[in-house]
Amino acid sequence: MTRRYEHSDAVESAWAAVYSGDQDGELVRLGEALSDVAELVWRWRNDHLVATRRAMGSKAGTGGSAGVAWLEKRARKNVFPELWTARSHV
Repeated sequence: MTRRYEHSDAVESAWAAVYSGDQDGELVRLGEALSDVAELVWRWRNDHLVATRRAMGSKAGTGGSAGVAWLEKRARKNVFPELWTARSHV
C-alpha cells in the first residue's frame, strides 16, 4: 500500500546534525549525492512540464490526468524534503 508523505522532524534533525559535523564525512557526501538526485528530478519534472505546456496547453493528460495542472502540482514537490529543510538549521 502506498502512503502519503508526512514530514519527519526526526529525519530533519538527523540531517541537520550530519551537516553540523565533519563536512568531509561519508554522511555529508551521501546528503550531497541525494541532493544532486533531487535536483535532477526537479529539473526533469520542470522540463517535462514546459514541454507538455508547449505541446498540448491545458488539455487533459494521458490516462485521463489533469495534464499540465497535475504536472505543476508534482513539480512543486521536493524530493527528500527534510534534506532541504535541515539546511535552515545549520
